[in-house]
Amino acid sequence: MARDASDLMAALKIERADVVGWSMGGMIAQQFALDAPSKVESLTLVTTAPPGPGATPPSPHVQEVLSSSGPEAFGKIMAVLFPADAVANAMQCFVGDMFCPHGYKAAPVSNAVAAQQMRR
Repeated sequence: MARDASDLMAALKIERADVVGWSMGGMIAQQFALDAPSKVESLTLVTTAPPGPGATPPSPHVQEVLSSSGPEAFGKIMAVLFPADAVANAMQCFVGDMFCPHGYKAAPVSNAVAAQQMRR
């Protein structure tokens, strides 16, 4: 996928880019930066880990929090992903649909679907 990103940049005639990788995309972004450093203006990694056998997994506590559910889970998850002084702002961004395009109207989620999503 890192090679695909490099090929796409070449096809679009983009010489350098600010690269952001989220979750698995962070692993791809890291590989991209290693393979094509001249194409990376800046690299921002969000909730990711280094890939491969040399990676250090999250602590058991963090793994437990990240796999938790229930009404308190969101706050706990945000607390392990962000520094203490950024948690409130991060929660506001996520709750405020920061990734939705302008004018996006979310389809309502039925109570039955929400209940299934909250099941472990």
